[in-house]
Amino acid sequence: MTELSTVLANRAFVTRGVNTKDINGGAMFSVDNLPGYAPLKASGFSVWRWKGDIKAVKEQEGQKVLTVNSHGRKFYATPPNEIPTLFAVYKEDSQRALRLFEDKTEAENFAAEKHYETRIEERPPMDVSEIFEKVPLYAPAPIAKLINQMTATDTFFRDMPAADAVLRLNAGLKSWILMSSFFHHIAGARSWALAIHHGWKGINPVSAYKKGLDKINDLHPLVELGVKNGLLLGEIQDWAEQALHDQVGLTERLTNHLGLKRTSKVLAGGRYVREKWSNSLFKKFFAGLKAEAFVVEYTHALQKAQDKYNAGKTKEPPDPDAIAEEIALLINADFGGLHLQRMGRHPTLQKIGRLMLLAPDWTESN
Repeated sequence: MTELSTVLANRAFVTRGVNTKDINGGAMFSVDNLPGYAPLKASGFSVWRWKGDIKAVKEQEGQKVLTVNSHGRKFYATPPNEIPTLFAVYKEDSQRALRLFEDKTEAENFAAEKHYETRIEERPPMDVSEIFEKVPLYAPAPIAKLINQMTATDTFFRDMPAADAVLRLNAGLKSWILMSSFFHHIAGARSWALAIHHGWKGINPVSAYKKGLDKINDLHPLVELGVKNGLLLGEIQDWAEQALHDQVGLTERLTNHLGLKRTSKVLAGGRYVREKWSNSLFKKFFAGLKAEAFVVEYTHALQKAQDKYNAGKTKEPPDPDAIAEEIALLINADFGGLHLQRMGRHPTLQKIGRLMLLAPDWTESN
């Protein structure tokens, strides 16, 4: 689900970049390496462009003379389109047809209606296949640099199994320490109680997270506005949760190797319980708290900005998206969940940070 949503978001991002123009009509993402532009290195930053067609003339209607059976990663040809016999009507001195007809009589009648000299040419039936090529995209150098940082992939830990195993062990130990100490539970409740404009009636973090979770499930417009402007919900960034989910731990591997099946089952069960616990914490409690906190703070900030505008203290009316982005960054910083990709953080650097700090996301956010 994560991969699919990422692909769809990246495709929409590329489409918007190609369609965004500057004041001179130049595209933000261009297929040409223009002066001051740099390549976008991630594999998804490419578009299909028409490069020509292949035509095969037939001797008679219905005959198949063109077969396309290949689809490469950088080229593809469309299935052949059968073009019937056509009759083209030209102005006597023109190289471009005025109109095409499948019936010869219709072509002759059309030519006879004209008040100038015409000629009719018969075009034989043919099969036509269009050829497309995947071409890379370029962007202005500063934008390309940021996007390349945002879309960078980790190779250091991926190519070194020992380093990856250390990262996985670190994540396992860290998750148990933080979960058993109720570090995030207390910190999240404290952030809600002390940092949000909810008033005394709304100070209870349990009822707040339930309200926020309901807003997420109902696709509340303000929650959608927050996510659109950078609000992160359900992210686990203090340890490598994906590694704990996808890889078997060192202790489990050892018990499996020694044939201790019952012990191995107990360890696997403990891993399942820990995963449910962490999902409940980050994907329910923290997600709900952050959603509700965003709605409360955004409403408060928007009202404040509107009051200033009404009092004549500002010349421009409040911009909902600008306020939403400011509040989204504030909530991420208050509850943890920095937008690392938007910041251009290299994944290798983030993994090193996870090895050095107990709760890197929470520490850096605050």
